[in-house]
Amino acid sequence: MLLQVDDLHVQLPSARGSVAAVRGISLSLDRNQVHCLVGESGCGKTMTAMAIIGLLPRGAQRRATRLDFDGIDLREPGEARMRTLRGRRIAMIFQDPMTALNPSFTIETQLTDVLKHHERIGHAAARDRAVYLLGRVGIRDPLARLRQYPHELSGGLRQRVMIAMALMCQPELLLADEPTTALDVTIQMEVLSLLAELGSEFHLALLLVSHDLGVVSQVADWISVMYAGEIVESGAAADVIDSPLHPYTQGLLRCVPYPGRTQRQTALYTIPGGVDAIEGHPNQCAFVDRCEFAHPGCRAAAIPLRSCGPSRVFRCNLEPEQLRRAVKDEASA
Repeated sequence: MLLQVDDLHVQLPSARGSVAAVRGISLSLDRNQVHCLVGESGCGKTMTAMAIIGLLPRGAQRRATRLDFDGIDLREPGEARMRTLRGRRIAMIFQDPMTALNPSFTIETQLTDVLKHHERIGHAAARDRAVYLLGRVGIRDPLARLRQYPHELSGGLRQRVMIAMALMCQPELLLADEPTTALDVTIQMEVLSLLAELGSEFHLALLLVSHDLGVVSQVADWISVMYAGEIVESGAAADVIDSPLHPYTQGLLRCVPYPGRTQRQTALYTIPGGVDAIEGHPNQCAFVDRCEFAHPGCRAAAIPLRSCGPSRVFRCNLEPEQLRRAVKDEASA
């Protein structure tokens, strides 16, 4: 296993004291695998990725039972060691392509500097690598694009430049944080498919962060659904999509329009309410105030993860058959 995370916690400072942004996250990821973290904004997805790569905000505290990358313990590697890993063996595509690139430097400078920083390589060879990757991510006339500045590119082109930049050193683990947020809906699927294709070509392990369960379902091998800093459901992508167990996962899927099934001019389903403050309520189900199946027992104690089969877990008091029956009843109503 390339990446193994067990019982990851992240505490953030606030005016009211320390708050838990990530609570007990466990996940694993191997080469040639796409693992998607899915949930609404504020659920802790980005903070989980930042904790893995060691880019947490000042004052944040991270702890984990295990945080292992290819035999390297990432819990206490030191900043100097992390700098040798970031960009070279672990790369990240940040959330907003409109602001992630430096407006003061050309695309060529920003791409080649990454490679020259980590490897003993001349500028000509680094430039050739940049040209190849820009072409590989679907940018036409890459030589001309190298001379341009970020403000001269569209959001879609900037996103592709960021993907190329992340691949400059041929990393083994790629963290992609909402890589389609600023893109037109017509090219979101194209970019995600490109990421999955490049992951297979370069033997990458891809951790994909997204709020859109419908989109990532097309490229994911494994899906973990996050809510209020916790994983509420995890399993093989096909199992989670076809037979969601947690009411939150069911709600996310009901928000997705399906061709041939969703009637025109009909309002899509929305989950009532919003994500609670990240400090949450540790002694009850975090989703209880938004759940249509909630009962008094949901407020009595924290809900642990439960197994349903050899590779499926969920966090709910209801039994799997009750949850599946609820989905069927909703579909037939």
